[in-house]
Amino acid sequence: MATILDTLPKVDLHCHLDGALPVEGLAHLAALRGLPEGSDAEALANRIRCTDIATLEAARAWVRGLLTSAEDLSTAGLLLGRRLIDEAVLHAEIVVDPSAYGHTGLSGWEVLTAVSAGLMEATQEREEAFLSWGLLVELRRDIDPEATAAMLRDVRVEGVPGIAGVVLVGETGPIPTEAWELAKEAGLGRVVVASGRAAVAEALQLGAQRIVGAVAAAQDPELVLPLRAHRLPIVACPTAQVLTGAAKSLATHPMRKMKDAGLFVVVATGWPTLCDTSMPRELEALAKHQSWRLDDARNATTRAIEAGFMDAKLRFHLARTVEIWRHRPMPGPVGKGDNWSL
Repeated sequence: MATILDTLPKVDLHCHLDGALPVEGLAHLAALRGLPEGSDAEALANRIRCTDIATLEAARAWVRGLLTSAEDLSTAGLLLGRRLIDEAVLHAEIVVDPSAYGHTGLSGWEVLTAVSAGLMEATQEREEAFLSWGLLVELRRDIDPEATAAMLRDVRVEGVPGIAGVVLVGETGPIPTEAWELAKEAGLGRVVVASGRAAVAEALQLGAQRIVGAVAAAQDPELVLPLRAHRLPIVACPTAQVLTGAAKSLATHPMRKMKDAGLFVVVATGWPTLCDTSMPRELEALAKHQSWRLDDARNATTRAIEAGFMDAKLRFHLARTVEIWRHRPMPGPVGKGDNWSL
């Protein structure tokens, strides 16, 4: 049954390519390779559904194994773009780890270009729909920093449509300083994935423009003060954080404490297919477990627009679209006990 959230304009600022492809598309790719998972989409959904960090990593590796060529990666971008459009996502920032596709023999530039081409095709095939997008390139700390810098330099020199920023991943290992500085010089957005107190403090020192996770921040006044002072966006992926153990449950997720502490928190999906979620379902879960109302969901989109890596013209367009939606006639009375409590 459709809900108000199905039409609410949404923004997803942290959506991993290898965790967001629709199950039907994955089944099609598996069938092309003669894999048994290609014959039953429901069984495939159960196979890749994650319950913890170990199963998440295994499922991501399995999905990446299906993408063996530039054509496959373009198809992946197309499938993801269609899914986002169907979910009324106006803007998405897609996280791609080029190093994860070394088995394809493609360079980082070729991987990103292929994904970009698929997303572009999705935005062009439906004139009545709108989707803006940007690619966030993973910078992994467990990879040789020089190789990471060379990859990013190649991407910048060759040019990839839609590159919006970089994401520093991993809380141990050397920081790829050169690549980070290259991103800064190029005017790319800079994101750090950080959960623990030390990692959040490090992200602040690096000059991150967004932090993904930061679940420890709400309990640490020394972190709350600079985060609040700089109005630094914190991206929460509630379902994924529960599955990976960063939060104990949706009911005890520290989003409410973060909000009460005056922190700038936005909602994203992370790995929606693998975590059996989506932007509408994340917002539904917050309504159920954290007493969010329709205004909270709409404000989450507004904050995400402000936090996104985009130009002023696009930011204005997205904000205006949300405002128009706000004043649209509702399909009927909505109150306690309905799909959404106003």
